[in-house]
Amino acid sequence: MVCAYRSHEVDDGHTLTRCVAALRTDGASVAHIELGCLDETNLHRLVAEALHCDIEASAPLARLVLEKTAGNPFFATQFLSELASEGLLAFDHSAARWTWDLGQIAAKGFTDNVVALMIGRIGRLPAATRAALKLLACLGNDTSVDMLAHGWMRDPAELDPAIRDALHAGLVSLKDHRLRFRHDRILEAAYARIPEPDRQAFHLRLGRLLLDRTPPEAIGANVFTIVGQLNRAADLIDVREERDRLAELNLAAGLRAKAACANTAALHYLSAGLALLGDDAWQRCEALAFALTQHTAECEFLTGDSARAEQRLDMLAARTSSLTALAIVTQLQLGLLLAESLVALVLIRRWAFIRRGYVDAVADLWRLRKHICRSEEHTSELQSH
Repeated sequence: MVCAYRSHEVDDGHTLTRCVAALRTDGASVAHIELGCLDETNLHRLVAEALHCDIEASAPLARLVLEKTAGNPFFATQFLSELASEGLLAFDHSAARWTWDLGQIAAKGFTDNVVALMIGRIGRLPAATRAALKLLACLGNDTSVDMLAHGWMRDPAELDPAIRDALHAGLVSLKDHRLRFRHDRILEAAYARIPEPDRQAFHLRLGRLLLDRTPPEAIGANVFTIVGQLNRAADLIDVREERDRLAELNLAAGLRAKAACANTAALHYLSAGLALLGDDAWQRCEALAFALTQHTAECEFLTGDSARAEQRLDMLAARTSSLTALAIVTQLQLGLLLAESLVALVLIRRWAFIRRGYVDAVADLWRLRKHICRSEEHTSELQSH
């Protein structure tokens, strides 16, 4: 198993850090490889080999690239591409070599931020290509062409040329009918082109479009993409029916993630679903509220938050009016207690369920007896008539 991450994005409390620590505790062999930026020697070699010349000839340009990119390999290659696009790095056919003018490059005032560089590069593409990249950035870094088409908001005839332009520019790759950005910094730049005040509205429009255009039988397979868009815009959804529908979709996404043992992701979806229902959920849609609460508690337990799971299950046991639902909750409570080796509390929980079940059963029998008696009295009256 190979995990790649940026060190500043993963702290001591991150799931990956805890996972690696647990693997080491269990005696697994874990190798940690830190990939830093290119040093001066290697960057000089990169530039020389890219321009097919010796290191001494390209050294002045390599020093400028190092100054601008700090040795970041992706930034360095993109910076060289940008110089070529701007005509500041050109091939002299008569001399059969690459040429450049350091003075002109310095006067151009290139940014030393890779995202800003990519934003500018994307900005020079045709409008349809920019729209396709913006849409792809919202949908995620591994999206099918069909899903991109479902979310396309322009003339359908523009989509295929837009994808070809993005491929030709080297910004995305296409394999097995799926599109990916060639680097996450390109994704970041494409998304940054959406003005921040407009992002929620864009996600809402896109989510509604995907939900409307996706056939009912295909919603399950695409639920993460659809929910991902609508959840980002949940604050803009104020119609109760639409919020309840989104809560149902979050339940479906949560169950799908839970079935794949992605419990942290499942907890995210289930918690979002509960937040969408609001305080009156138990009076309005008890079954949905019960399912979301039950699976949220399970995922809290599975992600190590036993205390919160226990509190949620206690609340659920107090709210439920169904003996079947109570049995489900009690089973979860017993499992939680057994996992913590609290056998005495297991017996107490079991007795509480049996006692409540007995009381409910007696009440049901009493109601049945009264119903039979009334039926017999009614039959006697008919016979007397």
